[in-house]
Amino acid sequence: MNSLQNKNLELNPNRRYTWLIFIAVLVIAIQFFWVLKSYYIIESQKVIWWMIKYFSIPCLVGSFFLLRKFNTLLFYSYSSNYVEVNLTKWNQFKNKLTSFVLIISMLSFLTYDTIIQTNEWLGSSKQELFNQEINEMKFNQHTRTGRRLRTGRETTDIYITYQSKERVLRINGTWNGGDNLGLRLNTGGFWGILYLKSLN
Repeated sequence: MNSLQNKNLELNPNRRYTWLIFIAVLVIAIQFFWVLKSYYIIESQKVIWWMIKYFSIPCLVGSFFLLRKFNTLLFYSYSSNYVEVNLTKWNQFKNKLTSFVLIISMLSFLTYDTIIQTNEWLGSSKQELFNQEINEMKFNQHTRTGRRLRTGRETTDIYITYQSKERVLRINGTWNGGDNLGLRLNTGGFWGILYLKSLN
């Protein structure tokens, strides 16, 4: 009994670090949605491609490296009466899976934000006029039980040709086939991603 109490007490010093996890999750989530709101146009498919090609393996390796410590801080540091040895193997697995998914999500959001922001900050931010007629597009309408979900904004995927390659631009608002794009986009991004922060 005394040995179990001593083991429980050993977890108590970690308790003060638990709140850092929740702050980190909150900050990364706010930053992610701020980036989504800040860009009027973004070549989002290319961002996803960069994430998969160059950052998926580092994110996985980092997640496995952080898993044990993160899992301990998240589930076993807030109570001196709750230790991993008291759980079934199934519950231990669920806790580790939850921690792993949370770490992967945080790293993915952080990577997405980093690619978009370094694309702007480290690039030359040159602007070119795209005065093309919209021939192919897809309106993004999120639905549930036949009703539109209010997500804060509507977007349209517009397919254009730039430097002999097809690009997909995700643009705020609704556009129609035959409309004239007529916008100046930033083309000198560090990662080669087309973007526009605002219409002003």
